[in-house]
Amino acid sequence: MCDGVDSRWLANMQAALGVCGEPWNHDPAGYSPAPWGWSQATRRTFELNGFTDTALPSYDALDRMRNLSHRRTGAAVARELQKMLDFGTWSPAIEVDDVENLRDMLAGGDFVVKAPWSSSGRGITFSTPSTAEQATARLAGTIRSQGSVMVEPMAQRAIDFAMLFNYDRGACTPAGLSLFKTAPSGEYLGNVVDSQDAIADAIAGHCSAEHLNAIARALPAALASVIGKDYCGPIGVDMLADVDGVIDPVVEINFRYTMGFVALGLKRYVDDPATFTVQRGEIAANSRAIIYGGKLRGGTLPLTPPGGDFSFLLTID
Repeated sequence: MCDGVDSRWLANMQAALGVCGEPWNHDPAGYSPAPWGWSQATRRTFELNGFTDTALPSYDALDRMRNLSHRRTGAAVARELQKMLDFGTWSPAIEVDDVENLRDMLAGGDFVVKAPWSSSGRGITFSTPSTAEQATARLAGTIRSQGSVMVEPMAQRAIDFAMLFNYDRGACTPAGLSLFKTAPSGEYLGNVVDSQDAIADAIAGHCSAEHLNAIARALPAALASVIGKDYCGPIGVDMLADVDGVIDPVVEINFRYTMGFVALGLKRYVDDPATFTVQRGEIAANSRAIIYGGKLRGGTLPLTPPGGDFSFLLTID
């Protein structure tokens, strides 16, 4: 669903990659909305484009989704998961809604403090005993405006990855693994585009494959026990392994599509390992893409038309 599509760019992409999709013609008949993620703003966009209430989630349902997206949901799933596993994992986050309690906690060690709702790496504060007072002063505003913060021990992360699921009112089906890179601040940098076996092997290079498989088996039930039937759509569960191989199985839960789902879909257009990245502005003029047989064979392919604020790029490694 888009406006102002560069028709020449679209025709070139369709021819090169065999993409059959067309821009939506703004006639809602016969279509079901499938946004990146649901919100009240998303619902209004579909309303303005002619979709009726019967095709859209109710505002009550959207409120329930909003509540599920609070980071306390991830902590609850992590606690459920711990009951199902016979090995140790990273400690679940603790919700703190009192500034004095937060100050006392932060004075005792190295912690990561997160705002209640995820925001692509923003809203994250790293605190050590020497910076605890300044961190508390800054986070007091978050507690006043959003009600609480989530506090967890600071990990020496070795690898960031995710498990992806499709969720349908209690039924949780695995969709795949995602391997991605983040900045020290937690900001997303890019995704590996490769076979699922290669991604699993890369993750298992930093932690126990047996533990990873056990988490994959138990997580659908843990998700269903906390979420219930209040959600239908994609779920990405971000994870990490620390330098000692201990897995944090629920860094956060994204109740929406993620860049991991994009990377999973892009695999059909490459045979060799590749990287999916997002950068501000337009791609450098000297980047070239080598495409034949409907697949990217070398170089960098812009996945979005020129002229946007961001460039989405697929690069053969």
